[in-house]
Amino acid sequence: MRALLLLLLLSISAVYAQSGYRFVHPDGTVEFSDKPIPGGEEIKLREAPAIKLAPVSSSPASKSSAQRQGGMGDSKEGEGNGTITITSPQPDQTIRFAETGITVAVSVTPALQSGETINISLDGRIVASGSGSSFNVGEVYRGSHTLSASVVDSSGTVLFTSSPVTFYIQQHSILRDEP
Repeated sequence: MRALLLLLLLSISAVYAQSGYRFVHPDGTVEFSDKPIPGGEEIKLREAPAIKLAPVSSSPASKSSAQRQGGMGDSKEGEGNGTITITSPQPDQTIRFAETGITVAVSVTPALQSGETINISLDGRIVASGSGSSFNVGEVYRGSHTLSASVVDSSGTVLFTSSPVTFYIQQHSILRDEP
């Protein structure tokens, strides 16, 4: 275990050092270091591989997002301007578990344009989509959850996104007589 930890440390330090040192103890454990070890041998380290990332290209704004530019509000993502706000549940609200799910209500300004929809995300996963202002999200179990809502155009480009709302689901215990 100790040798594995030292090997891990050595591999991390390989980015910074050109050589390392190896020492085998009488009990057979191997020690690695980036500093000389009395009685140890110097080992040459390979340079860590570099990863080259492709530059991020900005795609041209779609017609609907171009129409929305011009100071209508903060845009969390995408090119368009406007606002979408989750009005229910409220931030930090505690909701009792219901097998029918929970209702998420949103407010959008300006109104949706042709081809635009709203995506509701629960814990980072899209769980509902449509053009209304109220959405039913299936069963949500006990614990802390985060909702966000986004307006997307017909090509799937996110025009703007709400601030996240964290809420809590309280699930009654089967040990209690009342729900």
